Amino acid sequence: MIKNRIINIDNHEKMQSIIRKAISDGINVVELDGTSIQSRDDYLEAIENSFNLPYEVRINRHRRKNLHEFDLRYMGFVHWEGWVGIKGHMLVIHNYSGFVKGDTKLKHEIIKSFEEDVLPFWEQGGEFCSDDGDSPEEFIEAAKKRAKPFNVYLVD
Repeated sequence: MIKNRIINIDNHEKMQSIIRKAISDGINVVELDGTSIQSRDDYLEAIENSFNLPYEVRINRHRRKNLHEFDLRYMGFVHWEGWVGIKGHMLVIHNYSGFVKGDTKLKHEIIKSFEEDVLPFWEQGGEFCSDDGDSPEEFIEAAKKRAKPFNVYLVD
């Protein structure tokens, strides 16, 4: 069973080794510079661009009320054709201490959205999606087969 996590790391050499291994294993690695993300819009734009999310996820970014709404739209593309063949995802936020430095509430909200929405969703293989009429047992088995790693590394 996959267990997705948020990992704090302060060893840059070890992080580079983890990134190289993930890439060789077919993991989609997204690296962000935390110091360049100082607002909700900076964060959403960085995620949208870095993960190459389709237009349908990007629309109405400025009208979204919270990150949970964004997470749900994002997770709706768990089977998006652009991710076919990808074995998982890794988000690396470098310079994490500088990430939304002036807004601890937003920083907490972003991490909480990963803990409560994004990581469990990928861990459970899209269990939050509609079941297309499958029995509960069939749906759970299918979801387990779709489970993929999605780990977040906070690097300082």
